[in-house]
Amino acid sequence: MSTSNNDQSDSIELTRLQKRIQELEQQIRHLKVTEAMLTESREHYQTTLQSIGDAVITTDKSGLITGLNPAAESLTGWDHTKAVGQSVEAVFNTSNVTTGEKTESTVKKVLESGQVVTMANHTKLIAADGREYHISDSGAPIRNKEGAITGVVLVFRDVTESYMMREKIRVNETNYHYLFEHNPHPMLVYDLNTLKFLAVNDTALVKYGYTREEFMELSVLDIRPDDEKEKLMQNIITSTQPIQQSKYWKHKLKDGTLIYVDIHSHSLRYLGREARLVVVLDVTERARAEQELAESEERFYSLFNDSPIPSSINRSTDHILTEVNLAWCVFFGYTHHEAIGHSLEELHIIRADEPAHHLEPGNQENPTTSMEATVHTKSGDKKQAIIYFNQLRAGDQLYLVHQIVNITERIEAENKIREKDIQFRKLSANLPDMIYQFTRKTDGSYSVPISSEGIWNIFGCKHEDVREDFDPIVRVIHPDDAARVMNDIRYSEANLSDFTCEFRVKVPDRPLKWIFSRSTPELLPDGSITWYGFIANITDKKNYEEALLKAKEKAEESDRLKSAFLANMSHEIRTPMNGIMGFTELLREPDLDSDNKNNFIEIIHKSGQRMLDTLNDIIEMSQIEAGVVSINPTPVDMESLLSELTDFYQREAKRKNLILTFEKPARKESTIITTDDSKISSIISNLIKNAIIYTRRGVIKVGMHSRDETLTIFVSDTGIGIPANRQAAVFQRFEQVDISMTRPFEGSGLGLAITKNYVELLGGNIKLVSVEDEGSTFYVELPCKGEKNSRAETLQNEKPIEIKPAGNSISGLKILIAEDDEPSYTYLSTILKAERCEVFH
Repeated sequence: MSTSNNDQSDSIELTRLQKRIQELEQQIRHLKVTEAMLTESREHYQTTLQSIGDAVITTDKSGLITGLNPAAESLTGWDHTKAVGQSVEAVFNTSNVTTGEKTESTVKKVLESGQVVTMANHTKLIAADGREYHISDSGAPIRNKEGAITGVVLVFRDVTESYMMREKIRVNETNYHYLFEHNPHPMLVYDLNTLKFLAVNDTALVKYGYTREEFMELSVLDIRPDDEKEKLMQNIITSTQPIQQSKYWKHKLKDGTLIYVDIHSHSLRYLGREARLVVVLDVTERARAEQELAESEERFYSLFNDSPIPSSINRSTDHILTEVNLAWCVFFGYTHHEAIGHSLEELHIIRADEPAHHLEPGNQENPTTSMEATVHTKSGDKKQAIIYFNQLRAGDQLYLVHQIVNITERIEAENKIREKDIQFRKLSANLPDMIYQFTRKTDGSYSVPISSEGIWNIFGCKHEDVREDFDPIVRVIHPDDAARVMNDIRYSEANLSDFTCEFRVKVPDRPLKWIFSRSTPELLPDGSITWYGFIANITDKKNYEEALLKAKEKAEESDRLKSAFLANMSHEIRTPMNGIMGFTELLREPDLDSDNKNNFIEIIHKSGQRMLDTLNDIIEMSQIEAGVVSINPTPVDMESLLSELTDFYQREAKRKNLILTFEKPARKESTIITTDDSKISSIISNLIKNAIIYTRRGVIKVGMHSRDETLTIFVSDTGIGIPANRQAAVFQRFEQVDISMTRPFEGSGLGLAITKNYVELLGGNIKLVSVEDEGSTFYVELPCKGEKNSRAETLQNEKPIEIKPAGNSISGLKILIAEDDEPSYTYLSTILKAERCEVFH
């Protein structure tokens, strides 16, 4: 029986709760309508209030739209059927009013934080048809019974129209709990007797910072500041109204923060207790835009009159002003009495001879329109303003609500900025380098909002190309430097430290440039970062530094090689000198027989020749280094030259039991080229002599062939070969394959260095192919372009050289010897006297 009574009691309580909720809905919906019937003015206010409503978009947890109300359809320009399934960013397209940058998605913030997110009032909504609205918005997570987020409810409104909106609450037994749990506004139920909280929704938990268990231990007094507790108690005791609306109460959060709230509450029975349901609207950051939705005529008039935006209401038929607020009177200089009953034209606020620019024409779906116009105050001052019009109908009468935004200072500021920009560009137009403003936007992208004319010289692009996009500059940064440059930018960004970087730039069809950039970052209030700096072309400096470095390295290398060379030359000079001095001393022996004497003289001659060769190599190398070697080009028959040189070195080759051969070209073709006869002879002689020196047994081959206007001469041997790690060294000055003091082969090591330089002076190239212990082949490639004559034709055209015997033609001559070296003088005078010449010194 007790259970039955309890069920019956719960049923009665549920019925009463449903009835209360329905009464609340009906009372909220008709409260202003009823009051509007009292007077015509009240009807105007009620009509205005009914025309305002929140726009609501709901999404799933992926951010895809699941629904939107008509207000949202009207503001976004999207039809419900087309919007469902779209991403919220595609439909709810917002940007920052001040910067014009796209704002971060409120839905994304809610999904990431799991908390209610309220955006600042400087947000602009861009509708599908291009219309723009100033809006305020907030979002809250939708949670299921388990507390998991299943989506987001996004609530926003057009605050351009004096922040007017009206929330329509539909409450019934079926959707009460859904509304309660998922409402984006905090909802509280407290016991009227104990003032203890009986229930709170998730939004309240997020807003106030308490857990549900902590809330259940609190009373309504615990969330009020001390200076309002007494007033609250009086309100509770004296209140007899089932429905109450209060504005600008203060609530205290868990962390002690105070917020201003609007309260909508009504009495009900909850869990068998006399209770009160409270809906809390946070109006801290919404100023006067979210004033009471169910206010009386006096309240609404206060909101209208206290609005900081100059506002007026006039009849659409004759444009007669029926109401103006205080801000309007201050702005135009008219009293309320002077304005009422007159049109804007009669007051000369708007003049027919001054054009107005319509910014946003109205249409059937959205009657709001706006225009930019010059307005005149009572004192005659001109001001630039944007006038917003909204049509309101009260009964059979159509009214226009005007809101005026003064943009005079903005226009003046824009003009000053434009003038400064022109001055900046004039000042920077003649700079070869670049000064700039570089920005990282809040979405992570980069741009160059300001740049001087030097951007074309540096990066090959124009200011317009990079104002919103950094890519045109990134594309011309050298690939090897791009990652480093971006890392330096990110480091400067993360630490707000100066950006300093040197990098290369390669603009198509332009030479490579070295760039130096330095800038200082500044963190802006919206979270973006801007760098102010300059860029300089340091290509000449880099080239100079590189040349200095190469010169330094070359000097150091030359110093090292010369040190090694001097150590080697000490051996190459002392060794033959020892032979000369030693055997000269032996020649002084009185009892020396003729065979030994002749042998010693031959050794002295060879040692002298070796020393002479060494000195000649040194002189030739010095001339090459000094750049005093000249080229005397003449026609040279290379086949004949190679044959003669091969024959010349046959005796030396046979002395070592080597086979020296000349391989004639297989094809009958011209072997005459224009080159320096002495230089090419020296080149081939050096190669043949080296082959003989470094070959113990086997064959030495000399040959040639031509192809594609290139004559290739080769000298190959079966000698000791050259290790791979020393092949490049044999062509270097003052460098030898074996530079040890115990090397088995004589020579200064300058021969191949001289050979390489001679080949390059002749416009050719020398190559080496060698295998250690198997032999080496040297290839000399010389240009033979334009040599069309055959060998036979050339020889036929040559005149024979007549050689006449000299005889004793110098006999009896008087010859002056200008020589300060005594041995040289003695040598020359002895030879000349033998020819019966008279010698003077």
